[in-house]
Amino acid sequence: MTASSHRACRWPGCPELILQGEKYCRRHQRRGTDLDQERAAAFEASYRQSPAAQESDRFLRSAAWLAMRKTKLEQDPFCERHAWRGQSILATDVHHREARAARPDLALELSNLESLCHRCHSRATMAETRGR
Repeated sequence: MTASSHRACRWPGCPELILQGEKYCRRHQRRGTDLDQERAAAFEASYRQSPAAQESDRFLRSAAWLAMRKTKLEQDPFCERHAWRGQSILATDVHHREARAARPDLALELSNLESLCHRCHSRATMAETRGR
């Protein structure tokens, strides 16, 4: 066991060492996971009430977006990022290459849209959220 392969349990005050990549020791695993889920749910509920989330929901339910999304998925039915690697995976999501928040003028521009599988879309959104 090397010191770099272990870290302290995330539970406040717990000195137990756990493997890198884990969050909690065995004793705190269930309570820690429950706490993480409660925090995530509270954040989601708070976010859903924000003006930005409400505007986003309105846009994503709009007839213009639904029609554009359908057009994009018909035009490019496979995940464009997997296609770069020579893989054929059906696209389920449509991603804005330039974020709507930064470039609302491109929100309905076909050239700004990318057909992605759900996994690639989640990764793209997370990278965007983290500022990459």
